[in-house]
Amino acid sequence: MKRITESKDAMPGILAAMMSKGVRNYIILAGPDMPGIEEILGYSSTDLMLYAQTPGLNTWWIGGMFSRKNAKKNVNAGENTKIVGIVVVGYGENQGVAHKSKAASDISSYEGDAPEWFKGRSHA
Repeated sequence: MKRITESKDAMPGILAAMMSKGVRNYIILAGPDMPGIEEILGYSSTDLMLYAQTPGLNTWWIGGMFSRKNAKKNVNAGENTKIVGIVVVGYGENQGVAHKSKAASDISSYEGDAPEWFKGRSHA
């Protein structure tokens, strides 16, 4: 992972519009092109994103809508480097809003006695 500050070079299109709101920092998620790298970087970046909330920062995990070419230049990546995504970091206009969610039982099933984490709570 590499932190890039005061730059929007990896964020074209709709992300550029967000840059006008002051978001100019991101973290490149890159590693050796090997089996499981997506999972490793996914878990690691999730921990980072949760920690960033501590001082009030907001984050946005982006896996497809960014410039891999520019991100690769910023990490001096070799041929065997895979860019998995970026995490945009900044102060949002708010801390987010709750959205309606379906219950786990509405979108999935579990054979046997489901663990508590799977049952979750019911959302209306």
